[in-house]
Amino acid sequence: IIEEHAINLTIKNPIISYEDLDKIKYIDHLNFKSSSIECLYDFKKGHNGIEEALDKIVELIEKYIDKGTNIIILSDRNVSKKKAPIPILLACSYVHQTMISKNKRSKFGIIIESAEPREPHHFSMLFGYGASAINPYLVNEIIIYHHKIGYIENISLDQAIKNFNEAIAMGILKVMNKIGISTLNSYRGSQIFE
Repeated sequence: IIEEHAINLTIKNPIISYEDLDKIKYIDHLNFKSSSIECLYDFKKGHNGIEEALDKIVELIEKYIDKGTNIIILSDRNVSKKKAPIPILLACSYVHQTMISKNKRSKFGIIIESAEPREPHHFSMLFGYGASAINPYLVNEIIIYHHKIGYIENISLDQAIKNFNEAIAMGILKVMNKIGISTLNSYRGSQIFE
C-alpha cells in the first residue's frame, strides 16, 4: 500500500448542489477523473429501449474505467421528444449490480444527477443501491424559482438550497438509524430493501 491509495474525495453532505456537482464534473486532480453518462432511452422502443440503453451505459462505463475514470456521473438531463429518462434507481442499481458481477465496482464511485429524487426515501434507495452522492437538480430549480418569485423570503437562495439538502440528509439518517446503521459508508450498496 502506498500513499496514493489513501487519497479520497470528501464531501460534507451527500446531497450536493450545482456548485458541488460542477466541482466533481470538472475536477482537475491527478488521482480523480470524472465522466458523465446520459441515462436516456428511445421511448419508441419501450422496454427494449431501456434494456438496450442500460447495456450501452455499462459498456461505456467499462471503457471510461479502462481510460482511468473513477467517478461516474449518471444523469437524466437532456430529456427530449425522442429520448425519455431511464428511472434513475433502475440505472443506478443496474450499474451497481452489473459492475459487481464483473469485479469492477470498486474502481469507481457513482454520482447521481437526477430530477427524480425528492423525498428522503428516494435518496435512501439510491444510496442503498450504490450511489455516493446525489444532485436533485429539479428540486434545486424549484427552490430557485420559488426564491425568485418571492415564495421563499428572508433567506438567501444558497441557504434555501442548503436547508433542503440538510433536511434530506437528516431524513436519510433517520432511515439508517431505524435499520441500525450509523454511517453512510455502511449503508451504501447494502441493498437491504424488500
